Amino acid sequence: MKRMGMLLSAVLFTTACGGGVAEEESALTGWEQRLAAPVSFFLQTSSNDWWMEARITASPAPARVEVSVNGGSWTALSQAAWDANVWTGSQSFAGTQVRLRAVNAGGTATSCSALFQPGATLSLCASDGVYGTTPGTDAGTDAGTDAGSDAGSDAGTDAGTDAGTDAGTDAGTPPPGAAGYLHTEGAKILSSTGQVVRLTSVNWFGFEGPSRVPYGLDRRALGSLLDQVKSLGYNSLRLPYSNTMLRDGVSPDPLSMNNALNPELAGLTSLQVMDRIIAAAGARGLRIVLDRHRPDSSSQSELWYRSNRATEEQAWIDDWKMLAQRYKGNPTVVGVDLHNEPHGRATWGDGNLDTDWRLAAERAGNAILGVNPDLLIIVEGIEIYQNNWYWWGGNLRGARDYPVRLNVPGRVVYSAHDYPESVYGQPWFQNKGSTGYPANLPGVWDATWGFLVKENRAPVWLGEFGTKLLIDSDRQWIQTLTAYLSGNGMSFAFWSLNPNSDDTGGLLQDDWTTVQQAKQTYIAPALAPLIP
Repeated sequence: MKRMGMLLSAVLFTTACGGGVAEEESALTGWEQRLAAPVSFFLQTSSNDWWMEARITASPAPARVEVSVNGGSWTALSQAAWDANVWTGSQSFAGTQVRLRAVNAGGTATSCSALFQPGATLSLCASDGVYGTTPGTDAGTDAGTDAGSDAGSDAGTDAGTDAGTDAGTDAGTPPPGAAGYLHTEGAKILSSTGQVVRLTSVNWFGFEGPSRVPYGLDRRALGSLLDQVKSLGYNSLRLPYSNTMLRDGVSPDPLSMNNALNPELAGLTSLQVMDRIIAAAGARGLRIVLDRHRPDSSSQSELWYRSNRATEEQAWIDDWKMLAQRYKGNPTVVGVDLHNEPHGRATWGDGNLDTDWRLAAERAGNAILGVNPDLLIIVEGIEIYQNNWYWWGGNLRGARDYPVRLNVPGRVVYSAHDYPESVYGQPWFQNKGSTGYPANLPGVWDATWGFLVKENRAPVWLGEFGTKLLIDSDRQWIQTLTAYLSGNGMSFAFWSLNPNSDDTGGLLQDDWTTVQQAKQTYIAPALAPLIP
């Protein structure tokens, strides 16, 4: 089964009535055997994973489902809100002997065990118990268990090494989430009612820089700007920010705000202005993706921290948890872009806690979902993977072998960034006569990030792309790219609404009102309707 970039190993176990006797129970009587019912387990996990999903089909339904790792104590799994037959748990299962049992209301259990080896398919579980329907010996002391602390519990740090290939999809059937929120299934993004949707966004930057507020509010009223975004056909905004602007007492640069045009924003902190932008966007049916663009307002960072991972990572995660809590229950905020453009030293899948962006994204993503399980977790790529270079944040080749694993299925969206030759002369822009440019571009995208969608692994949201359209190569690039995005049902965020982007300019001209119609003409055919 393919879902969310993680290929699941699976084992199906079925035991018929009277199929065996648990070691701690006496033999069942014939009367009890007649009442014993078939049970099936369907265990799913990825190699070296932290996520287990068990589908239990039993009559009557189990009162509880528990897991034991390496002979440790039984730990209860949680019944999934989206399916009463599904039980889930999150802890380290890599390379362990895992034993799963279902216990009915009468206390009788049946269990199966399997060795979870990295990169290996699970062997078939063997029955060692009968799931009886009558009260009997309490099965809470299954053979060889309750022998001490849970050997599989972790100390809060993912060791991160993947000994094998766990390419594929996220565990389990994704819960649809609360009304108005989005979730994923394969390469699609779905509404809470199951409708396929696309996020076709525009970036509106400024919160991340010295203005500490999106640019343009000194020239336009907030409502007027958002009305224009909606009228142009965009259904969402990507809002870059820095962690600095989240601090108490941090306010917008007075020169970047016209209080006469925006009296409702006068005197507010930067975070309170973000509140108002989200509220105003929601009133218009627009959705928001929050983008941690920089640790501070000075510049971008290669990694999710600058120098001290232990302290800076925790602050990064704490800020994300604060935002998740602040906007919890407000489906205007549908997703969080964990960190903008990992590059340089950033790695993917090598297990180095100081550089492995995939592991950092899992730590942050799971912490966020612990606060608000309905958010999309948007994970950008890196720059270099196995000596293949790409745009900062755009290289997702590693997600084939090392997909992002989260505790809530159906929440990962991958994100790449892509730019034209005028920004930097990448190799695929060279030797146009021999490469057939721009016909070579889809192959570049397929290999680097498009495969996630084409192989139905996970959705891709192209979080940045933009151009000033000054040279023929750029015009060919954007025409080919927008056709590729719409033709493959992908989401995107154009960079940018702002005219003050040095490399690309914006969708608006310098007066912050007039549309750059040539750009809009390229983008318009790829836009999607408002999200219900």
